[in-house]
Amino acid sequence: MQTATPSKRNRKLPVQALAAAVLAAAALIAVGSASAGLGPGKVSRLQASCAGDLIRGKAMIKRPGTVTLRLLWRESADSAFIVSRQRKAIHASRAGSYRFKFDVSRLNGYAYAYRVRASGGVKTKLLMAENCGPGLQVPEVPYGLLLPVSLLVALGLPLALRLRRAAVDNP
Repeated sequence: MQTATPSKRNRKLPVQALAAAVLAAAALIAVGSASAGLGPGKVSRLQASCAGDLIRGKAMIKRPGTVTLRLLWRESADSAFIVSRQRKAIHASRAGSYRFKFDVSRLNGYAYAYRVRASGGVKTKLLMAENCGPGLQVPEVPYGLLLPVSLLVALGLPLALRLRRAAVDNP
């Protein structure tokens, strides 16, 4: 009577599957620990400028990690800064320059000045709301409005002059 013994091929399959599972788990652990190990980043310098309803800038990050930027605004020259609800999180994987922008259209009617502050305490220079001015692009009048207005002026002006002369000549 023969006893059934598993072949070599059948024995390798579970070992290969086990090795693949261990390798996949190790990769997931390494990715999770790498992103968790970043911690808080460090900002060395913040630069910002405004045009229209946008404040744009760059954050120079010295140490990789997560940096939170907050938008501050001031109602008058004598008032304290108010922390707005707007915040931006920068997840920096390396040291370098990262861009950010804030939309201040809801604050424009009330704001006197703006400032951006990083989670480490670094701040931008004071951005005066009056210097933000209109946006970089000025909208043009659509052709649909230009044609009727130009026809009205071209035909209406001579007609108005003729009626006025007739009224002056015949009192």
